[in-house]
Amino acid sequence: MPLTEAQARHNLQNLINKYENLTEHEREMTTEASVVRQFVDVLLRDVLGWPIEDTRRYIYELHTDVGRPDITLVPEGKSGLIFVEAKRFGVIEELAQARHTISGTVTPGQLPLPGMATDKRTREEQQAINYAFLNGGTWAILTNFERLRLFNARRDWLVLSFDNPGALLVDFDLLWQLSYENVVSGSLERLSSQRHTAEVDTDYLAFINEYREKLANDVLRHQDRNPWVRDASGEIDLPLLRAVVQQYLDRLVVIRFAEDHLVLKTGAKLYDMYELRLNNEYTFSMDQFIDQFSRRFDERHNSALFAPGIVDEADFSDDVLLPLIARLYEARYRSMPADILGNTYEQYLGKALALDGNAVTTRDNLETRKKQGSYYTPQVIVQYLVDNSLGRYLYATADGRSDGAPLEGETRKTLDDIRDLKVLDSACGSGSFLIYAYYVLAGFYESERARIESEITALVDSLAAQGKTAIDIQIEVAPLRAALARTDDYPRLILETHLYGVDLDPQAAEIAVVNLIMRAMERRGGSQRLPLILNQNVKVGNALIGLKPDDPRLLEHSPALAQVLSLRQQVISTAHDDPAHDAALEGLGAATAALNAQFIDGYIPHFTDLDRIRPFNWGIEFPEVFYNPDGTLKPSPGFTIIIGNPPWEILKPDLREFYAQFDPLIESRLNRQQAEARIAELDAEDPARQTQYQATTKNIEETAAFTRTRGGYTRQGGGDPATHKLFLERAYALLGGDGRLAYVIPSGIYTDLGTKPLREMLLNEGKIESLIGLSNVRTFFKEVDSRFKFTLLVAHKGTTSEIIPAAFRIDLRVGIAPDELMVFTANPENWIDIRQDTISRFSPESLSIMEFQTAQDYRIAEKMYGDLPVLGEEVPNSWNIKLAAEIHMTNDRDLLSRDETTIPLYQGNMIHQFDGFYSPPEFWVKEEDANMRLASRKSSDTGHADYELSRLGFREIARATDYRTLIAAMIPPQTFCNNKVTTVAPSLSRISSLETFFLLSVFNSLCLDFVLRQKIATTVNMFYVYSLPVPRLTAGDPTFDALVERAARLTCTRPEYADLWREVTGTAWDTHSGVTDPAQRQILRDEIDAIVAHLYGLTRDEYAHILITFPLVFPDTDAGRARKNQVLAAFDQVSV
Repeated sequence: MPLTEAQARHNLQNLINKYENLTEHEREMTTEASVVRQFVDVLLRDVLGWPIEDTRRYIYELHTDVGRPDITLVPEGKSGLIFVEAKRFGVIEELAQARHTISGTVTPGQLPLPGMATDKRTREEQQAINYAFLNGGTWAILTNFERLRLFNARRDWLVLSFDNPGALLVDFDLLWQLSYENVVSGSLERLSSQRHTAEVDTDYLAFINEYREKLANDVLRHQDRNPWVRDASGEIDLPLLRAVVQQYLDRLVVIRFAEDHLVLKTGAKLYDMYELRLNNEYTFSMDQFIDQFSRRFDERHNSALFAPGIVDEADFSDDVLLPLIARLYEARYRSMPADILGNTYEQYLGKALALDGNAVTTRDNLETRKKQGSYYTPQVIVQYLVDNSLGRYLYATADGRSDGAPLEGETRKTLDDIRDLKVLDSACGSGSFLIYAYYVLAGFYESERARIESEITALVDSLAAQGKTAIDIQIEVAPLRAALARTDDYPRLILETHLYGVDLDPQAAEIAVVNLIMRAMERRGGSQRLPLILNQNVKVGNALIGLKPDDPRLLEHSPALAQVLSLRQQVISTAHDDPAHDAALEGLGAATAALNAQFIDGYIPHFTDLDRIRPFNWGIEFPEVFYNPDGTLKPSPGFTIIIGNPPWEILKPDLREFYAQFDPLIESRLNRQQAEARIAELDAEDPARQTQYQATTKNIEETAAFTRTRGGYTRQGGGDPATHKLFLERAYALLGGDGRLAYVIPSGIYTDLGTKPLREMLLNEGKIESLIGLSNVRTFFKEVDSRFKFTLLVAHKGTTSEIIPAAFRIDLRVGIAPDELMVFTANPENWIDIRQDTISRFSPESLSIMEFQTAQDYRIAEKMYGDLPVLGEEVPNSWNIKLAAEIHMTNDRDLLSRDETTIPLYQGNMIHQFDGFYSPPEFWVKEEDANMRLASRKSSDTGHADYELSRLGFREIARATDYRTLIAAMIPPQTFCNNKVTTVAPSLSRISSLETFFLLSVFNSLCLDFVLRQKIATTVNMFYVYSLPVPRLTAGDPTFDALVERAARLTCTRPEYADLWREVTGTAWDTHSGVTDPAQRQILRDEIDAIVAHLYGLTRDEYAHILITFPLVFPDTDAGRARKNQVLAAFDQVSV
């Protein structure tokens, strides 16, 4: 019968009484063995319910590879081994944090992220942790009953501490989490996860930024020992300096990581050399020690990071190296979760070394890092995208988890199925997506190994039961054992055969390698060799500029491709201490360079600085992904999975962004004139800045021109080239025939007219498996505006579907936070199955996907569209419209005037619904000047120019979350409109004044506004309006007449509309013609809304649902509910 909590508390009180009854002398004389038998065992058995008599669950003084832990606890299930290190009374020191508590208990929530020197360790504590870590344990307990500390040995961090026996009773609820039943149910993992963590370890970030700069300045101070730092012209070679400093730092980090993960089992530690140098000036310098250490590390572990190179010529002084080594030992690399370390390095990559006179400083890295979505992707987004692409592929489950709901028609993969699995991040940064993909693959390999082991056991038992001999049994199970053996070193297998990365920034690529090497060290298997992935599977290059694998020019070189492919396989398969390995590595470098050289002439006419562009020919760099062994193209070449967060940049020079690296106020605070003046000052201080800006501008313009004409891009649509659009098209082309893509990119990919060709690609050549539209209101990306919208896109090439599973949280009032994303995506009620045929109905011109918040929104939109024509469709024998802009505030700014005797210029804030005089004008335009500019805008019927006539206009700037979005009015005659008021151009349209009033009524209705709000972000573009469903009613129709009459009374409240009133009503206008009383105007507007709702065939419930999507119009207050009831009453009462 399980121990109850009440019994456990009682037994603990008795044990505490027993301890307190001991005299000081008795405690001093109590041996470690006695502490175990009299207190620790009793605590485990009588308080925590551990079955210590069961030798499967409790092992005393288990012999291990390293040391002998006092007790090993083996819970059922997957909770992990617990190694208990017991000590005598009085031996375990008090925890510093416990002094600041009342009870003496330090809980997980009180412990900050373990990074730089957070958790100080005693020798006994580290010994307990290392016992567990080296022997496959997850948890370590250090206790003498007076004190009890629980550590996560895999993470090398403290989880929980009780610093006196009384604390065990005071905080018994926490102690009870260590009970056997709770441990089996996963309580320790839950406790450990409560430890406070941040997305970025700011202390570690400050440390690596500080010493990157210090190392670089040390080189410049000692150029006599570092002649390599100047190029042939005698100038400082900044890219080389950056590379050398980065590689030196990365080597030190990998060494420290290896030490913390106990990979370096023999030989001196780096710290021993540090102490020797610190205390003996006659030894080698610290730099010499590190160079020798690097050579030995390379010999043993064979990582490209430690391969001999220019970095070994660098000579750093002790003044910078000794404090650097000391700080490195303040970092606990086992304590830093992979995602936090990756995020920290992404922030680090946002800065770069820059020359400042004769010194080096750190500035924003504008050359290679993305500006928006910048510097790191929240781990929850990484996890969602990788799980729903790679995980979905591996496990054939809806959420990509091993225990998820199975997908119909798909089966879980086996080891044989994934031999050719290739996963790419083509803008990998510090490797956050690849790191999580590594963990997903590692979990899959471990589960497959467990499956094979289970099959071996079952087969052996079955064969033995059949009376087979031992030799026969061995023969029968040999294939399974061989399959198991092939995956003994699965961490290296993952990194060398499955994961690929590319980045334009050499430092980013190298840091990605460092992060992946760290992951291999965590689960290093039976091999000491580290994966040779730098310059093999993670490469430096421009993912957007280069030959595609199926380019005919490349296919002409099949023998050379076959050679490169063969050499890449030799490098992986040959033992690193075999001379053939070095020969293959050298041959590979030469063969790759020679083949790339064949195509370099094709880029020279288009780029001024090829070293900066770094063209990347995919088929040459990763031939095994695309070609057969003979160099011919595979039947279905390409990557299995492509993941990532590509840059979100418009390929257009940005003067402010460039100069903001020297003065941040230029981008954030200064107006145009102030910014120009400040930039002139900066150029005067250092004329090289202007030269750098011109080079950056040239680079951007050349890249944009190349992608437009010669880059092989055919689906970019209109507008300026954008990197995320280019990455999406290139990535889709690099996918195999059944590949999956998972990207986080701006939401314009599913809404904008300029991305229509990309949507056609996704919809016609495959299917969208999930589409999540989110706003940044709850700060997924700290560097990005809260109103910015982005999407999590998962697409499957080669497999079509009529359904697009989509979910949206765009409204700033209901945006979700990063820690809510997984719960949001797991809730089926948040998903909408959008039928592909409705996309072309809702947006025939653009194929935009509307942002529905609920399935009811989608159903109402379907009903409203029905069989109606959209506004942009030319309907024979009916009225039709063309939208136009008149005066452009930038291009036509020479026309603007403050002379009130000329013609008023309408801006968006001058109109509101049914109100063409909402606010007075700020600018005027000379009639003759504007008439010349708009000479073609004259009606063929009347001979009048557009500005001489009344016409419908609507605000261009409006958000879907505003009070109202579609805001239209009749613009009075003898006025011009700027480009923020889009008009129905009389000269281009075929529409009467009566029909214009009908259209005005529908435009200003809640129903049509509801539809538009599912489409836009901050701008009511023409193509959105053209996609709205509007019935083409005409005079004589009761609904048409009712709407026209009400719209005319709301509009014609001033003499400027007298002619329009006469034209529409046939009567003369007077001051009583229009309705000006606010209450009466509201009644008319409610009636218009109700008539339009009936026009679209909506039910009362559907109309009520539309009303709640306008929370600023109908707030959840008494007044708001009363307004809603008034509107619904109008719906009930109105009849046409």
